[in-house]
Amino acid sequence: MRTIDILYTIRLFLASIDKKGQIGLGLALLFFLFSWIVGHVDIRNLHPTSEISPLVLQIEETSGEKTVSKDTFTYHKGAKAQRSPAESVGFEYTVQPGDTIDKITTKFCFDKKLYGALLESDKDLLALDNIKPGFRLVFENKHQSISKIILVQNPAKKIAYTRQHNGQFIAKPIHIKGTWKPITLSNSVEHSFSRAMVRAGASPQEVNEIQQLLKYKINFAKDIQKGDRFNVLLARQFVDGEPTGRTKLKAIQLINKHKTIEAYLYKGSYYDAKGKNVEQSFDLKPFKGEYRISSHFSLRRKHPVTGRYKPHYGTDYALPTGTPVYATGDGEVVRVTRHQYAGLYLEIKHGPQFKTRYLHLSRVLVKPGQKISRGMQIARSGASGRITAAHLHYEFHVNGKPVNSIKATAISHRTLNDNEKPLFVKAMNTHRSAFVRQAGTLISQR
Repeated sequence: MRTIDILYTIRLFLASIDKKGQIGLGLALLFFLFSWIVGHVDIRNLHPTSEISPLVLQIEETSGEKTVSKDTFTYHKGAKAQRSPAESVGFEYTVQPGDTIDKITTKFCFDKKLYGALLESDKDLLALDNIKPGFRLVFENKHQSISKIILVQNPAKKIAYTRQHNGQFIAKPIHIKGTWKPITLSNSVEHSFSRAMVRAGASPQEVNEIQQLLKYKINFAKDIQKGDRFNVLLARQFVDGEPTGRTKLKAIQLINKHKTIEAYLYKGSYYDAKGKNVEQSFDLKPFKGEYRISSHFSLRRKHPVTGRYKPHYGTDYALPTGTPVYATGDGEVVRVTRHQYAGLYLEIKHGPQFKTRYLHLSRVLVKPGQKISRGMQIARSGASGRITAAHLHYEFHVNGKPVNSIKATAISHRTLNDNEKPLFVKAMNTHRSAFVRQAGTLISQR
């Protein structure tokens, strides 16, 4: 029943009360019904949806709460639900500031077995450990029981946790290509590079990515002067017309009074006009000395504990507990936390493209937000989490996807060979032509 219908009914009821008395009773009833409306009708971050397979909720009244009578889940008083003709409801939960996956599952009373199975499936991705405000959790059901949970990070990136017959979950990333719309930004510097970029139409995130990419080529605080110019070619991603927030920097040309700095994206890496990689270099291994690889990066590895075949998104090194662990590149610590299966771990973001993870640690020596330099000791290895023996699990991510760290590190040091340069030069000249056209457009608009 809609709120307006309830209030109209209350009004008729009060009008029918004997005017000589019972007014106090009528007001009490009005107060009671108003409290019920506030507690049961409105909620901001839990929404019914018809876009997914519905989750059937069997509601029963217990101790003033609405509680699901079947399997793993409590639907709390104050949540909004509407039954479809099939007597089923699908819904999604929008992550709020301060939420963690533990708080969310506690709010909806997941039992320990379900929660543990969900965390286990996420051990290699650790996506549920990194939920942010605005992310959505979409719940699906089959036979009145949770069958799938979808984490929607943005319109182009989702992760589906599908429940199996044995009660376990399988996690699978879903990447939607969408469309990438190119945009060229050009401007001259008046006060600072970042302000000039924003005036040209760049987002703060895009400005930061450019500064991180070129920080080894120029000091943006000291070397940029009034009158310096820049040309930037970006591609922004859209899914069904909705921006995902993802951006690819395709090319940049920074014309300084003393030098011209260029960077062009080619086969996943950035090179200057001579074909030399302009990105920061990474150390091959996050430790000193020689230790064997106990498990290689693989998209299909037999798990040593469960026996199931699943991706192994990192490289395992047989480090004894307490071995010093070092950052493989410059960056910023973005996460330090403890996970039931991954153990004590940390993440470091290295500019716009790269991120590294270090799992199963015994001790962490840095804090979130701390700036890190390559070769700095950040932790000690250990045996935390669910593992068979002490080791370090090391991951290397490029543009949000885990890759083989050994191969990726080699790429960061390379210069294009003579066979690759003709195709690179062709791509570079195409970008330069776009910059010339953009500059001509700006002049004609003056």
